[in-house]
Amino acid sequence: MKKSFLCLWIILCSIITSQTFWRSYPVQEVSWNFCWSTWGICSIELPRIINADYLSYKNSPLYREIYTVMWWGTYYDWRDFWFWSHQGVDIASTLGTPIYAMWDWEVVEAWEKGDRWNTIVIKHKAWSSELWSVYAHLDEILVKVWDTVNEKQLIAKMGKTWNTTWIHVHFQIDTSEGKHPYFPSGCEWSITEIVNEGRCWAKIKDNTLDPLLFLETNWAIYLAEHKDNLISQSSNYLSKDEINYKLWTTVFKQWNSTILSITPKSNDIRDWFLKEKLDLESTQWLDLSAKKIAYLWSWRDINVVWNTAWLHKLTIKLWNTKLKKYTLFVLSDEMIATLRTKFSENQTIQNILNSL
Repeated sequence: MKKSFLCLWIILCSIITSQTFWRSYPVQEVSWNFCWSTWGICSIELPRIINADYLSYKNSPLYREIYTVMWWGTYYDWRDFWFWSHQGVDIASTLGTPIYAMWDWEVVEAWEKGDRWNTIVIKHKAWSSELWSVYAHLDEILVKVWDTVNEKQLIAKMGKTWNTTWIHVHFQIDTSEGKHPYFPSGCEWSITEIVNEGRCWAKIKDNTLDPLLFLETNWAIYLAEHKDNLISQSSNYLSKDEINYKLWTTVFKQWNSTILSITPKSNDIRDWFLKEKLDLESTQWLDLSAKKIAYLWSWRDINVVWNTAWLHKLTIKLWNTKLKKYTLFVLSDEMIATLRTKFSENQTIQNILNSL
């Protein structure tokens, strides 16, 4: 059953993209203290975060050891990776681990560069436009500028050059011409401040892609976020009555988060999620792990974070049709203290406040 399901998924993605798969991770094997029985260094095949479902893997020691910083993460070991500003994903291993090209075409940079030092940038054709894959903090560079490379070709060895303290490759996908790895022009902060404080978030979001989601959805995320004109504007596959919605809570504390789950009611329609355009609209000061979710497969969890305490609205739309609307209460510490005092005799409200 699993093999049949996988085959169906592959066929669907090939129809959607009309091109060969974008499935090649830059690292095929990782090495570290994974052989706990012998307490030695050993190599294992790179574990995949299927469908970029980060929440399911967040507390796994193995995944945290390998994927040390996620897209939209901080330098604090996966923490708050939904709304900060790490531009790519860091994959850790031992010194000299082979690094491979994500896809075909031309090497445009291969030299020491800025804070990421030994860096390779490869330009790829994507429909009528281009993408750039970036591989940074390298120990050895095995290609040169203007080289033509193929998917899975060995291009470098993993290192920890310049502004890093651990051996890893910083893997990033840029969607716009310019400085690579993409760094927003006019952003006056340091890389550490940008990443850990969410500086220049909007610019980075508009010019980079989640590299794992890009690979796991065979670049459907690129179609969803940057190529709306390539997706049919007619909704022939889903109706609002065919989708389930679940918001874990409608009352939560400022800077904390809740989860919105969206699933099809029937397995018969799950594959059409890749062809539909589901948008999330909200009041100001809302952060989401994904505002455009046309790259959904069979389900998707969206992490919802509000920076401002207030009454907020969240609407799920299928193209221009409103499917579901939520009202959420985001409370500050001061609001919580006031409510505790004012409703001290109301046990229901006290229980809600205690759960925040």
